[in-house]
Amino acid sequence: MKKIILALVCLISISAFSQENMVDVIMDGKPAKMNTVTGVYTFTNGVPSNYTSNKVNTPTSNVADGTVHVVSKGETLYSISKKHEISMAQIKSLNSLETNILSVNQELKIGYNTSAEIKETSLYTVKKGDTLYKIAKEANLSIQELKQLNNLENTIISIGQELKLK
Repeated sequence: MKKIILALVCLISISAFSQENMVDVIMDGKPAKMNTVTGVYTFTNGVPSNYTSNKVNTPTSNVADGTVHVVSKGETLYSISKKHEISMAQIKSLNSLETNILSVNQELKIGYNTSAEIKETSLYTVKKGDTLYKIAKEANLSIQELKQLNNLENTIISIGQELKLK
């Protein structure tokens, strides 16, 4: 009896792990596979089984404050951002999304969130011989701007210190 139960548990485990978590998608006109659990995609050399065209007709409807995009099967946040020429971060911000996982028929606002400003920050690590003047000049900033960005009261910097440049 124990052997039969063990065999059933093994079969159930194998069948659970063998379930397909990958779907065929088109990313920038190229065939890819997307893991439906993690949202990670991988480009493939072959053509997915459901590939018919590199253009997907996706319903969109205009609303007063922007556009609403209805998610179709196989679409990802990345492909939608490229289609509408907007960053993934902007779509996530506008729709209060915490992950990149989308659902079919989910409605996404497309546009620019005026209440959130997205800034790219680049950092510079101070090296031996650097001065605030030299770093500011290379970053096309004034010394005053560099001091304000980094909350510096004077021009004294230390080797290894990280400075914001944008």
